[in-house]
Amino acid sequence: MVTSSLSRIWLRDELSTTVAPHAAKTYGLSRQQLHRLLKRYHQGGLEAVDPRSRRPASNPRAVRDDVIIAIVRLREQLSADGLDGHAGPRWNPGSSDSSGVDRAR
Repeated sequence: MVTSSLSRIWLRDELSTTVAPHAAKTYGLSRQQLHRLLKRYHQGGLEAVDPRSRRPASNPRAVRDDVIIAIVRLREQLSADGLDGHAGPRWNPGSSDSSGVDRAR
């Protein structure tokens, strides 16, 4: 969409005197984007026009930290005992293959 500073300047200086389709064309917005910004502005002022994060609030499928710690400790113990079966990441940034995948295994 538009950056926060541009949207603030635009709303403050231009919106009151510019016809909506002309304003949309001037600032490279679609008519729908313009009306979405206007609605947000009318509902919450300039702060409501600031860009919002699209990042999800949570990830229910994420592995819990205690599980990750247990796995790392178990792998370290198995490696120290020689029982890890040469476990390791299959991604190898130093491989000659351009994909970065270690295909030697």
